[in-house]
Amino acid sequence: MRASLQSRLAHVGKKETRWKFECAVCDVRGLPEHVTRAVVVWDRGRKAMMTPAAEVHGGYARWDVQLTQNVTIFRSTKTNRPDAKL
Repeated sequence: MRASLQSRLAHVGKKETRWKFECAVCDVRGLPEHVTRAVVVWDRGRKAMMTPAAEVHGGYARWDVQLTQNVTIFRSTKTNRPDAKL
């Protein structure tokens, strides 16, 4: 509860904007010979998106998937600069 309250207080007086980020995952090349299955993970803090496992042949894996993350960015109402997202 305390962390949630601190987070809310950090955004007082700031403008909230929502963004949707999309990543089209097509293929991965150059995987080591001993790898037989692979996944692609897009990790951001507590949010993580992952492709289904794909078979690897000759160091190559292929997908036809899109990963999506929704992000809230806060901007200062005085300077209009966005807060850093780490």
